[in-house]
Amino acid sequence: MRRLPLADLAATLNALSGIFARSMGGSSGVLMAILFSSAGASAAGGSSLASAFMAGLERLQFYGGANVGDRTSVDALFPALKSLAAGLCRQAGTQGRGQYGEDENGACGALFLCLRP
Repeated sequence: MRRLPLADLAATLNALSGIFARSMGGSSGVLMAILFSSAGASAAGGSSLASAFMAGLERLQFYGGANVGDRTSVDALFPALKSLAAGLCRQAGTQGRGQYGEDENGACGALFLCLRP
């Protein structure tokens, strides 16, 4: 795939799932693929981006077996996605926030750093 289908949220999330599955090794690649494919399925059903990612996180936890506090990527993803769902993530650089638009706990920046290639 040369370009992401950015006009369609569900298609974008599913395309990203495929990229993670092909390019990330180990369990992280599989788990990120699960997160994004589940988020894509949720978005296809009409969920918002935040709700879609929370649905993806639930599937990642189901298949990966990790919970908040287990010292896994879930510990970074959960607060970031919770902040996204609460509307705390803003466009980068707004209102004196950090470089990646993180909330006061840096959660949204953690999401960016977790998900960037």
